[in-house]
Amino acid sequence: MKNFLTLLACISLLAISSTVRSEGIVAIGDSITAGPTSWPRQMITMHPDMGMRIIAQGGRKLSEFSLPRDIQASDTFSTAVYFLGTGDGLKGENLKKTEFLFRIHMAQLQQAGFRVLVILPPHPLAKIRPVRRTLKRVCKAQGFECYRPPWSQEQTVDGIHPNPELSTEIANFIHYKLNY
Repeated sequence: MKNFLTLLACISLLAISSTVRSEGIVAIGDSITAGPTSWPRQMITMHPDMGMRIIAQGGRKLSEFSLPRDIQASDTFSTAVYFLGTGDGLKGENLKKTEFLFRIHMAQLQQAGFRVLVILPPHPLAKIRPVRRTLKRVCKAQGFECYRPPWSQEQTVDGIHPNPELSTEIANFIHYKLNY
C-alpha cells in the first residue's frame, strides 16, 4: 500500500512539475492559516505586492491535503509555506502515518519546484509535541527549512487560534524567514 501511494503521488505530479515558478507564496495549512485575521491575510495586508494563494481549511490534517488536488498547474508561485500538523496532534493521528504523509508532501512540493518552508505546529499542548518533533526530525534529515513560529498562549482567541496581533507576529516572522 505504501509503495502504491508513493507511485500515485509521483504520477500525479506530472501535471504540475513542469510549471515555471515565479515569486509568490502558496500558504498551505489548517485553521491557523485559514481565518480572516490569519498570518497569510496579515502578510497580504502588510505586503500587498506579494503574490499569495491560501490553501487552508479549519480542522485540516495532513491526510486531507493533496498536492495535485490543491495546487493546480496554474499556480506559478515559487515558495510553499507548509503550516500543517496541529490538527493531527489534537486528533491523535498515528505518528507513523503522519510522518509518511509528511514525507510524501515534501517530496511532491520539492519535485514540483517549490522552495519549501515548514512552520512547525506551535501549540504547546502535549498532544502536539510528538507531531512537532516528527516533522522537525524529517526536515532536518531531508534538508528542509523548518521553524517554530512565535507563540503566546495569551495571544490566542480560544487557546489554539492566534488573535490578530499574534497572526501579525507570525506573518512578520515568516516574511523574515522568506528573505523577501
